[in-house]
Amino acid sequence: MRTTWTTLSLAVGLLGCNCAGGGSAEPENAATTGPDSSAPETAAPATAAPTAGTAAPGAAGAPAVSHENYVIEVAPQGTATTNQEAEVDVRLVPRNGYHVNHDYPIRLRVTAPTGVTLPRAEYDRAAASEFGDPRAVFPVKYTATSAGAKEFQADFNFSVCNPQTCMLERQHLTWSVTAE
Repeated sequence: MRTTWTTLSLAVGLLGCNCAGGGSAEPENAATTGPDSSAPETAAPATAAPTAGTAAPGAAGAPAVSHENYVIEVAPQGTATTNQEAEVDVRLVPRNGYHVNHDYPIRLRVTAPTGVTLPRAEYDRAAASEFGDPRAVFPVKYTATSAGAKEFQADFNFSVCNPQTCMLERQHLTWSVTAE
């Protein structure tokens, strides 16, 4: 019998989780194999498959992704006007006993559509306007250089934990705003 340690388990173990109750940092469906494990060497991946979500223009707080243990909301802050800075908040809201993992290197990467400029395209914990157990909020500022509907794309890597486990997640987001 061949002994194998999964790289994912090692990486997750190194990241750790500041979970109350001494919870594990391993995702619920992580494969852990080793000398004392009877788990098969091939197991389901530890992260969810990327899921696309959308928010309609002006739908403040519309869920872009709804999961059993978290919701991602995209909330336009006011009206977008051509050649003036506007903002959309991307919010991660854990639920069902989960909280934002403070130890995970959270990252939101935004791709601007044609006719939009971004002062920054990558957001980490330091760029969050709010970062705590109840939620993480990323204010995505942008300037529309032309009027009309603008469809944004983003990749969001994050982790949520409960006292027993942590989930490492990657979600692809899509949302639209209309610039006047």
